[in-house]
This record gives sequence, structure tokens and C-alpha cells, in this order.
Amino acid sequence: GWNVTGNKVIIPLYHVDKEDNNRRFKNDENIPEATDLDWGGDGLYFWDNIENAKYWKKQKNIKGYECNIAHAQLEITDDLILDLTTPESAQRFEETLSKFVSRKLINEKEFHNHRGAAINAYYNLFVRTGRVPFLVVKIIGHYPNTKSSNLFRRDDDKPYASIENKTIYVVKDQRKLKDRSIEKGVR
Repeated sequence: GWNVTGNKVIIPLYHVDKEDNNRRFKNDENIPEATDLDWGGDGLYFWDNIENAKYWKKQKNIKGYECNIAHAQLEITDDLILDLTTPESAQRFEETLSKFVSRKLINEKEFHNHRGAAINAYYNLFVRTGRVPFLVVKIIGHYPNTKSSNLFRRDDDKPYASIENKTIYVVKDQRKLKDRSIEKGVR
């Protein structure tokens, strides 16, 4: 794993999907996962707060989907989370991927062109040997078109708080999602 503590963590998460899928999810059934080559790889995508889920629901509904929001508690040990939200952890993962590419265990094109495909290849390489390297991928999505406020506007190059960056969890093992429900009255 990428964190060595093995501490149990419980993280509330929100998933936007078609109403039928979320109804099945609520009933502890596995639902179709996203196949994604550019973000965090294959799995179910979750937001870490309800407001980001509401935004995503609105985007999906604009495209003609009838979606709602499911809520669940991710219960997992932190050593099973591939946390790619810090420069250090991303660099370590990239170095490991580079070694696998040089040994021809991972396709070089996937490694360089598609983050999600590289994450999938790494995961599948270990699963084929009977080992699971992680069950969740944690990433940060940058949404530059997010409507901001003056509170978060800066005109210099210094670090600052931002609402353009969103934490996303990609869950590969749906059994780690407990206390599932559908959010009621969410617009």
C-alpha cells in the first residue's frame, strides 16, 4: 500500500447515477462501474460532499439522464487507498509505474497517455498474481469553470484556497460501501 498505518477509516461519500442503478446500490447490489481511462481508472466514482454530488447530478440531468444521489460510508483501512492527492504519493506511484513499463509489464502508451489506464494496468497486474494493491483510488479533479466567489479569487501566484479542486474517490470493491441510502429531496 501507499500508507503504512493500516488504520481503519470511515469516509462518507456520494454517488450520482441513474435512479435504477442507485436503487439497486441501496439494496446492496453491485452496480455497473465506470470504465475510465483518463481519471482514476475503473470503479464507482464518488464525491466527498453533497454539494459536489448535486453539481454532478445537475450536469447528468442536463444530458438527459434521470439521476439521483446515493450516500454510503466507505469503511476501509488506509493502506488499501491509493492516495494520489499529494506530489509525494503521485511521484512514488509514477516511479513504480515507470519500473513496470521498463520491464514491459505495463504498456508504455497507456502509461504516458492515460492516467486511468495506467492505474487499471497496475491494479490488474497485481490482481493476476493474487494480490490486491488497493481497493480505492483518491484523486483531485480540477474544475476551472467552477463558479467562484470573491472569497477565493486571487491575482497572484501564491498558494490559495480554491473551490475549483474536488476530491474524488474511485471505489473498486463495492463491498467496502456500507449504510447505503438514497438522498431525499435533493435538487
